[in-house]
Parts: sequence; C-alpha cells; structure tokens
Amino acid sequence: MISPPLPHHQTIAIAGVGAAGSAAARLLAPFAERLIAVDVRPDFPALPPEVECRPASQEISPATALVISPGFNPEWPSNRDNPALKVWWDAVRAGTLELVSEVELAARASAIPWITVGGTDGKSTTAALTHHLLRKVLPGAVLGGNSWTAISDVILQQPDAPAAVVEVSAFQLQAGHRLRPKVAILTNIAPDHLDHYDGFEAYCQAKHHIWAHMGEGDTVVLHGVNEWLVSRVPEMRRQGIRVPGFDHRPDPQARLDAWVEQDAQMVIQSAAGEWRLPVSAMPLPGPHNQRNALSALLALDALLPGCLQRFDAEEWRAWMSTFRGLPHRIELIRQRQGVSWFNDSKATNVHAALTGLRAMKRPYVAIVGGVDKQLDLQPLLQELRSAHHVVVIGELTGRFLHESSGVLAEVTTAVDLADAIHQADRLCPVGGSVLLAPACSSFDMFRSFEHRGDVFRELVLALPE
Repeated sequence: MISPPLPHHQTIAIAGVGAAGSAAARLLAPFAERLIAVDVRPDFPALPPEVECRPASQEISPATALVISPGFNPEWPSNRDNPALKVWWDAVRAGTLELVSEVELAARASAIPWITVGGTDGKSTTAALTHHLLRKVLPGAVLGGNSWTAISDVILQQPDAPAAVVEVSAFQLQAGHRLRPKVAILTNIAPDHLDHYDGFEAYCQAKHHIWAHMGEGDTVVLHGVNEWLVSRVPEMRRQGIRVPGFDHRPDPQARLDAWVEQDAQMVIQSAAGEWRLPVSAMPLPGPHNQRNALSALLALDALLPGCLQRFDAEEWRAWMSTFRGLPHRIELIRQRQGVSWFNDSKATNVHAALTGLRAMKRPYVAIVGGVDKQLDLQPLLQELRSAHHVVVIGELTGRFLHESSGVLAEVTTAVDLADAIHQADRLCPVGGSVLLAPACSSFDMFRSFEHRGDVFRELVLALPE
C-alpha cells in the first residue's frame, strides 16, 4: 500500500526530471495539492497532468518541500556553490524547505523492508545477485534504484511486494535524509567521484549517510577488511546495528562472519550456526564475485533469519548457478583467433579497474582511458606492469602518458575506441586476452558506460574471423 510520502506539504517541487525525478512526480501526483517540476533543460519528458512544468528554470516558489534528483545533490561543490541554487540551500538551512531524495521519497511511501546495496564497486552485480536469491526464498521481492528502474516507479508498480533490494549511490544521499533500511550492504569504499566531492573523506561521508538512521534490529553487511569501513564499526555498534563482515579470504584479525575456505567453500557464520556452499556454485569468476556472493547471503540471513538453513545445499547451489551476471562487468564478448575479449566498461574508477585486471590471465592487453576523474593513477600503473601492452584513449591520455613514463614500457595511444580495438587486436598474442578496463567515466566519447560497452561489443563482434 502506498502512503503519502510528504503529507505535511501542500506544494512540493521536484528538481530534475530524468528517470528519478519523473518517477518521483508519478509517485507524488495522487497526493500533492500542487506539484512543480524544474530543470535546467528546455524540454521535459511526459509527466502526469497534475505537474506544473517549469523548463529551463530553478524557480520552485512557493514549495515547502524539494525532491532532488542525483544531479542536484547539495554536497557536490558544483551545486553547493552555485549562486543560482543558493536560495534552495538557504531555505533548507532555515528550515523552511524540506530536502528529500527520490530514494527516500519511495521509502517514506511504503512499509516494504529494504536491503540497500551501496559502496564504490560491485553495487549493481551484488544488487542483482541479492535479488536473484531473495526471490527464491521470498517470491515477489523487487529490485530498483541507481542502475535499475527508479525505486519510486517500482513501488508504484508493486506496492505489496514483500521486500525490495535497492541499489543506492552516494549521489542519492545527502546529510539530513531519514532513510532507514532494514539491511544495508556496503561492498567497499575506495576513491571515486573526486571530481564531485571535496576529497576522499567527503566522498566517504556521503556513503556514511546510509547508516546514519539505522539502529537496533538493523544490519550493515560490510567488507570486513576495508580500512575505512572497519574504522566505522564501533560507531555502528554504538547505534545498536549488527555488523557482520565478509571477505574472500579467512582473516582471524578481521573477525569475519563470511569467507572462502581453502578456495573451495563459502562459509557463513550466523545465529543459526555454520553454513557452507561450494565456491563452484558461483558461476562468475574472480575473488570479487565471491565477495559479492558472501555479502548477498549475509544480507538474506539478516533479513530472513535462518533462511540459509531452511533450504538444502543443492537448492542453494542450483539458485546460485543460474545467476549470469550483468553486461559491462568483466563480460566475455568473444573468443577469436585464440584471444578472449572482455568488456569491463563499468570499471569507471581505478579501484574497479584493478578488479578486472586481476581477474585476467596473462598475457593480456588493457584498453584504458576516458574522462579524467582526478583519481590517483599509481595503483593502476603498478597493476598494469603485468600487462603485455596498454592502449590508452580519451581525455586521460596526456596525464596517463606523463605518469606512466618510466613505469610502463609498452603503451600505445589510440584516437578512439575503434582504433584502440584495432591496436589491441594487433598487439595481443595468441592465448591472451583483451580487457576494456577504462578506470574512467565515459562522457568524453559516449553517453554512458553502457553506451561505451555496447559500442565495444559491436566493434569486437565485427572483427573478421
């Protein structure tokens, strides 16, 4: 059942009418006395007739509540210091304007218990796997959020769902929100989006918002060896939050609740006892996917205590084995003339790119580059020393060449992705692999990482036999 998410406001504004803002408008339309939508763009998508559209405008008067899309997050310096938006932030500070994200709006409208999935890397795959498994034990569970259908639309379409898995980006959170999931997965925290935040600590604090209002009876499932996350465990426990940790290696110092034993068994420790599943049940390669599986299983056990033991191991093995992963995440595109081609376009930061590179068998050629997000390239350069060759494209090229000088011997530049594929095809030896591992966002050449990955796939499939 849908409840009015902002019952104390007669006039509500929505800033940004992309997927999230449009979904927010649909969710609010039956409840708001007056609904205003603003955006800097001159053209609007189709919205409910109740919505007063103000294209190319940031005027929200006389609204007393403002629902923001991710692109208007006030913690970004570009938004916080924007003179045109100052009237919004002043009103928020004065208490005359309530600020709500689209994700929080959906949570207020529904009593469905949520498992949120956040972190720097692996959110989408972990969310998809968690949903895939949750639906086996709780049919009708839904999936939405950051990489998926906006959760407001999902809630509208299935208001009586028994539970929801919601991928939540730092862009969808800001200080002052009241979101309280039942379970939150934090895959890791690593430098990313430093072009949007005032440094790494500010980015970390944005991730911190997810558990700000969690407490007794709630669970945060986290990567148990991630330094920043582990440093916050005492704070979480003071709030009454249960904090099980996971990693793909056993570590007595980390007090883990889930790990992989001798590269053969996934082990989960819970109140119901020890539970095991063969690693071979997870069809996707790499330690990162083992961590994804462990976090999903811990989250299910937190939401539905005892559910792991409720079904036998063969059922869990069958359910896990049918998960096929997602496009653009170390996706095998083609094996041609003894060379395997992998698409990891979703690796939009250095840390994510390292995951894909470490999953490659040698020899391999890496295609890197895109929009320079001002991330530290040294970890990437050190990992690329194991590459047979590196091809660099895009805006990052100049900086990459400068910083890789003296570190990498084999670097080739390409004018675009098609040229990069041609160069990689020429350079990769038989028995090797080519990995698109950008470590950058895509907007210098493409609409999105999906567009970049789709173009990569098309170009690789077009290579002659």
